[in-house]
Amino acid sequence: MATPELVKTTLPPGQACWITINRTDDGSYGTMAFSMNDTSLLIFDSSVNDYEPNQTLGLVEVDSYEGWEPRSVFVANTGPAPSTFVVAF
Repeated sequence: MATPELVKTTLPPGQACWITINRTDDGSYGTMAFSMNDTSLLIFDSSVNDYEPNQTLGLVEVDSYEGWEPRSVFVANTGPAPSTFVVAF
């Protein structure tokens, strides 16, 4: 099993971003998990009502030849200060 890639990101107050995963270069199943301590940082995913820190999100299973489609989440900083989080891919 490969070691996850960790990406540290800081969002300014009131800013947001989209993060998308897809299959990895070798064709294996991609996942992501967010590590954060700031309650002002919100993770929006259409398949998860209440995201919990470090909860692993995988690709979306679909009834097609490929079997999976990419997954996108919206990350928003609703607080008055910059918020830092780490994403493990």
